[in-house]
Amino acid sequence: MHALVILLALTAGTILAGIIGAILSVPLVAVGWAAIKAWNSGGAEHVTPEAIEQAEHETRLNEKGQGLRSRPH
Repeated sequence: MHALVILLALTAGTILAGIIGAILSVPLVAVGWAAIKAWNSGGAEHVTPEAIEQAEHETRLNEKGQGLRSRPH
């Protein structure tokens, strides 16, 4: 979120509900913003079987318990 949005949320939360409003305003605005973004995405971010297979391959562990992308130290 933009810094101005955070500032406005803090100001509104403080005016409307004091200290508790200031504490809760930014998380509430962030949840609302995420919900709006998810609603407006229209389901454009579908997970394909190929993407699942690639993610499983990248997170697989070898016999030493290291990830395939891990580098030994």
